[in-house]
Amino acid sequence: PAVYSQYAMVAVVSLNARGSKELAATLQGMAHCLQQAAQDGSSNSISSTSNICSEQGSQGMQYAGVTPRQVVTVLWSLAKMQIGFDDLQLQLIVSRQQPVQHAHAVHGSSLADGANASEQQQLTGAVHVVAASLVPFLPQLSSQSLSMMLWALATWRYPLQPAQSTALLTATAAAIQPQQCMTPQGLAVSLWGIVRLGLAPDADWLAAWLTSMRAQLPLCSSHDLSVSVWALAVLGLPPPGEWLLALSCQAAEQAYSLKPAELPALLWGLARLRYRPPLLVMQQLLQRGQRLARSDELSPQGLALLLWSTSALGFLPTSNWVDSILAAAAHYLPLFRPIEASALMVGLVRLKHIPHQSWMDAWWEGTVDLLPDADGQQLVLLLWCSVRLGQAPPRWWFDTWQQYSSAAMAAGLMTAQGYGLMWHALQQLEAAPSNDWLAAYWQASIQPDVVQAVECQTAEHTLCGLAVVSQQLGGLMLPLAWTNSFLEASGRQLWHANLLNISNMLQAAGQLELWLSCSWLDAAMARLATLLAAQELVTWQASSNNKSSSTKYSSKSSSSTSRSSLGKRIGVMTSEGREGQQLHRRSLGLAARLQRRWLAMCLRKVLEGLRAQHMLTAAARGQQRYMQYMQQEQQQASMLGSKLSAGVVAAFQQPDGVPAAHSLPGNATASAQTLHKAAAANPLDQWPWLRQAVYNAWPNRHSAAQALQALTGRSEQE
Repeated sequence: PAVYSQYAMVAVVSLNARGSKELAATLQGMAHCLQQAAQDGSSNSISSTSNICSEQGSQGMQYAGVTPRQVVTVLWSLAKMQIGFDDLQLQLIVSRQQPVQHAHAVHGSSLADGANASEQQQLTGAVHVVAASLVPFLPQLSSQSLSMMLWALATWRYPLQPAQSTALLTATAAAIQPQQCMTPQGLAVSLWGIVRLGLAPDADWLAAWLTSMRAQLPLCSSHDLSVSVWALAVLGLPPPGEWLLALSCQAAEQAYSLKPAELPALLWGLARLRYRPPLLVMQQLLQRGQRLARSDELSPQGLALLLWSTSALGFLPTSNWVDSILAAAAHYLPLFRPIEASALMVGLVRLKHIPHQSWMDAWWEGTVDLLPDADGQQLVLLLWCSVRLGQAPPRWWFDTWQQYSSAAMAAGLMTAQGYGLMWHALQQLEAAPSNDWLAAYWQASIQPDVVQAVECQTAEHTLCGLAVVSQQLGGLMLPLAWTNSFLEASGRQLWHANLLNISNMLQAAGQLELWLSCSWLDAAMARLATLLAAQELVTWQASSNNKSSSTKYSSKSSSSTSRSSLGKRIGVMTSEGREGQQLHRRSLGLAARLQRRWLAMCLRKVLEGLRAQHMLTAAARGQQRYMQYMQQEQQQASMLGSKLSAGVVAAFQQPDGVPAAHSLPGNATASAQTLHKAAAANPLDQWPWLRQAVYNAWPNRHSAAQALQALTGRSEQE
């Protein structure tokens, strides 16, 4: 409209001819007119198009014909010209009684507080003055003027005061009602502005907006559709499926007109709302994305979002489509940000698309410069995704990654899940990190916030990764503080572990020569017994003689029986039951036999881990015996007046075959009674159901007997 062009030209001429300070003074004069009208009590009778005349005596300027609508138009024009509200500062006037320090601290203060803000008015930008003066007139603004004001403030990310936020939500709630017939563009901008300003509309506000927007969907442009979906996704409040179906179908009809910034935002919003559009709709959108990528119209952010959103929605496009996106991304690799690069790689992992080697070479060259600006999560994803795609980074890239990932760990930017993914990547790479990197990890991973967030998958990946790194380094010294913290955190999560988690952790602990406490082992084996019972590998026999004993890792349950003693209450099969299980195994189908083979693989890892724990416990018991013998010899020598040589003392302190002190909990402070009990116990006596599980999972009895003999060192007849 002509009035918008007129005031836009006024803003341009004022800015170019008189400068930002003069334009700020003009805005202050216009705002003063509105403030004066509100103070005179005329705000109730004034409309958004009525004229207000005022004089700014201090500057001798006349402001005739100023209306709230015109002031809003000027704000919209300034935002449209990408002029920031921080650029329009008023000249600071400081009172003599109170010198001003840190004027920027009150830059975002509101002027709607009355007389107490008189000094702040002299220190606040012009846009702040205008925004405060418009608050009383928000109910009189038309829906179009209100959406224009929201657009300008949201474009600036203007810091609203609580009173201004409440006034805006109240005014927009009345404007978006279905009877007001707000235009589709106004509805889309209203929700977009509310979300971008960080406001939280209530359920009534959203219900009214959805009702009005549903009636206007056939009239929406492609921009209105993408903006609306983006705002709903940021709010995290998915509308009904019928509403999203109508929107996605309307977007498919306008797929040819979707702009480069609109298509990625639309798909990202649908992915965040977890709505999977129909296949025909998605085909139209993906074809539009391929055309935009081939014409190099998509930005790095658009390319990353397009690939990430497609994979998140569960669609599997053709390799030709993915190669088109990657070819376009290769042109912009120096312009990628870390968040965009990591999102692109996550999309490739989900789509299971392996890029060409030439593309990966360019990728390593382009992303090495992104590592200094990446945060902890992005550093982990860049390495983990590459490994998941089967692409090992060059040594120079990996060394740079170690440098900045260790800095991120020291700064506390890594999460527990990130540590798990990082060790999973190192396990697949079979790469040994540096000592400095390991030192940073030991220190950062025992922080309370990280320890509390450890999950079963994280614990499994960590132990398996450490086991592989230990083999690469020829042995790895686990710090005592880290060992105790990790076992405590992982032990609390054992009841949520699956069969693969437990088997891999037991095997990795054995490879690391990590001594597991009796409490940890009891909890792990109790969970394992429950999982095997669900697979019908073992049967339950509740023994009335066994009393349930609780451990510190057992979780609360409504059952009267403690979970920690669950594994001990699984009975041994009788000969008749064993024969029945053998007949049942012969009648299994192919899928069931493959499942049994997988279970046998997991049990083989469990047996390997238990064998290592049995040997470590026996070695620890032998170490205590040597220490006791050492003390007795010293006492006898002192009584006889003789002294042992230092070489003999050193030989008795660390005998061959005894695990190092760091591998024992509490630095080998376990009681002699506990070690004697653990070393003397047979694993099959502690967990008798394990024999039954092995016989049921192994293909034949001979191989099962050999596996059990390897565990105990004795044959089944013995």
